Amino acid sequence: MPSLPTVHPRLAAHWSASRLGRFSDRLLDGDPAAGQPVLLGLLAVVGLLTWGSIEVPNWDPPSSLVFPVLIGGVLLGQVLQLLLYASVLAALVVDGFLREPFGVTPGTAVVLILLAATVLFTSRVRLRLGLRGHRAETLLLELSDRLQPAVTPGSELAGWSAAHALVPAGGARFSGDFLISCAPEYPGLHVALVDVSGKGSRAAGRALQLSGALRALLDAMPPDGFLEAANDHVFLRGWDEGFATAVHASLDPDTGRFEVYNAGHHPAARWRDRDQRWERLEEGGPALGLLAGERYAACEGVLEPGDALLLFTDGLVERPDESLEAGTGRLLEAAGSLLRDEWVLAPDAAARLVRTVAPHGGDDRAVLLLRRDPPHPLAQPPAARRDREVLGLADAAVR
Repeated sequence: MPSLPTVHPRLAAHWSASRLGRFSDRLLDGDPAAGQPVLLGLLAVVGLLTWGSIEVPNWDPPSSLVFPVLIGGVLLGQVLQLLLYASVLAALVVDGFLREPFGVTPGTAVVLILLAATVLFTSRVRLRLGLRGHRAETLLLELSDRLQPAVTPGSELAGWSAAHALVPAGGARFSGDFLISCAPEYPGLHVALVDVSGKGSRAAGRALQLSGALRALLDAMPPDGFLEAANDHVFLRGWDEGFATAVHASLDPDTGRFEVYNAGHHPAARWRDRDQRWERLEEGGPALGLLAGERYAACEGVLEPGDALLLFTDGLVERPDESLEAGTGRLLEAAGSLLRDEWVLAPDAAARLVRTVAPHGGDDRAVLLLRRDPPHPLAQPPAARRDREVLGLADAAVR
């Protein structure tokens, strides 16, 4: 996902400290007192445009009043917007009586009235938030970025590589899937991949609400208590239509020992590099929020050099025209090919996996690949290299 353009910190600091910058902040934060000077300025513009339309032939058509209408819709609150639009309507009436030879055409008047009504309707969310201008959109973008981890969990561990991808449905920025991790007092790596019911922007509110709460629980709870605390938290929210599934992995990077807990989620998978095959980690419990006081058992194991863990959401494996088993097999086959080709996972490995398996998915798609780096092929004994080549050829023949 491309990053948004940013302003140089020093310039931003100078702007915020200036009188105009402070006024701009008050205006965009919805201060009614800051909107009054803007209204007066726009009323002066309306008066000037109306005078030009009447007194200066061929200089200023009445349709130029669209500009104060649009600016007022972005910067003013509802009451001040109504005052501005009333003045625009009065200006149209005055222009229609005084300007010669044609006055205001009915089409121009209808367009301006419809435009004012449209601006009032589309600004209703900003007005409910109490924000003006671009501040509401900026706030939503900042909130959506909270669902995207800045760094792939596990990618900074020595001897490990990792890649993740979060792709919302329909190309939107908001997703019902999110990935959280922490570096708590409990040693090791702790991650959770969560799928909130619904998809895209419809699930964004619940996803934003849950991401902060579950991140705090992941920081505070031991691995075997995280999903139980998360389940009770979601249950107490009492959502009428809401629940969530989650898969939680806890890993000791020094030994490779892992525990995977599942709450109604698609099973995680473990790649056994020596055998060149996937093993599904089936153990689990119900989805979060359905029943209070649930217990979640762990699937335990050890990742040897070359082994990997795969966590994913249903958008990667569910298709209307195929079974869930076939979709899961397709994903595991593609992920296995990727692990054979890359000894150390590239940062974009998960994104390429999504494009291969579900490039046009109608659901949110999320995946995390975490691998214990194998020794380089040239550093292995010849017998081990031959074993790997034979296993790879045999697997290719089966496929």
